[in-house]
Amino acid sequence: MSKNSLTLPRYLSLFLLVSHAAFAQLDFLDAQYSVAGPDENAKHLDIQYGTGSVNDGEELPLHLDLYRPKGPDLPDQMPGIILIHGGSFRFGSKTTDRMPDLAYYFASRGYIAVSINYRLRGDNPDGNNAALWAASDASQAFQWMVENSIEGGLTEGLMVDKIAIGGGSAGAITSLVMAHSNFPLTQPKAVLNFWGSYTTNRSVADENDPPVFTVHGTADRIVSIAFAQIVANECREHGIPYKLISVAGGGHVLWDEVFNHNYAGQKIIDHAADFLYQHLGLGTVPETRLDTLQAGEIEIEKEEGFLSLYWRVQDNMLYDLRASENLKTPLQDWAIYEDPSKLEDLRSGGNGTMVLRTPMQSNKGFLSVKEKKSLGQLYDQSKGGL
Repeated sequence: MSKNSLTLPRYLSLFLLVSHAAFAQLDFLDAQYSVAGPDENAKHLDIQYGTGSVNDGEELPLHLDLYRPKGPDLPDQMPGIILIHGGSFRFGSKTTDRMPDLAYYFASRGYIAVSINYRLRGDNPDGNNAALWAASDASQAFQWMVENSIEGGLTEGLMVDKIAIGGGSAGAITSLVMAHSNFPLTQPKAVLNFWGSYTTNRSVADENDPPVFTVHGTADRIVSIAFAQIVANECREHGIPYKLISVAGGGHVLWDEVFNHNYAGQKIIDHAADFLYQHLGLGTVPETRLDTLQAGEIEIEKEEGFLSLYWRVQDNMLYDLRASENLKTPLQDWAIYEDPSKLEDLRSGGNGTMVLRTPMQSNKGFLSVKEKKSLGQLYDQSKGGL
């Protein structure tokens, strides 16, 4: 096959069409349970989990909604997830910002899920620290889940060492405060960061902090994608597992994309489930669900004067990658990354993150993924030149 051929090898085409639906369903990964949420069970609606001081000196009751899986074959022990709505710390509730949809999604896979209300700017004794107060409230929800995990409790069966936290925008910011800022009260096991950020540009993470799954739009004008890269850089610097999915052209609040759009072979929300499955220590994600670069064009961003691409290397396989500043440029004229010097990170990083960098003038570029090659073959060829 010529270097410039657009035809995918047959084995790769077949590989990309394999569906994991043919495999046995796995607890905490595949939807297989009905859900007892607040609409199905009144005991799961408006549960008070704590209180918070407000401007008038009173204690504001804080409430959550509970979503539990139900069915004849439930596991005895289940992970948990706390979901925190967005709304600029000014508005929103446990029933907005697609939090019920997230809760049903994870509960149907075997999670005990809660969606919480928390103090907003109008309630807080110090509105300038809204994220800190929200994190304090979320910490109370965390403790409520733990305390009620006893026999007969509302969260009976909860694995108290496997609780994730996540949300959108303000909810994601709150989650990151709990996870990566030496927050003294509680720390989750993993974070879902949907278009959130740190509250500071200073280094806030350390090697003991939990993994972070991030989704962010490249055209977000409220919370710039630059903040998502800051989170990724902090994780990379401190050896914290992370995953960043950049939605090309996406703005702020991308729930439709998360639930409905495919990325690397499956829905973005399914990538989130895979991430938690791995980093909560629930099991090994089947190979049929692992990220796979696919044929097509993917928009990527420039960084520090270079066009940079990050992707996972798996099973010692590599794709033929090309990049261009203009999608309309004929593919045969795109830059081809087969320079042996570009493979150095692969040699040292193993099945980790690989970075390709090339000088480009524009702010954006496009990536084409053509075919799969053996990394070992590339190594051998690189000795004499490709």
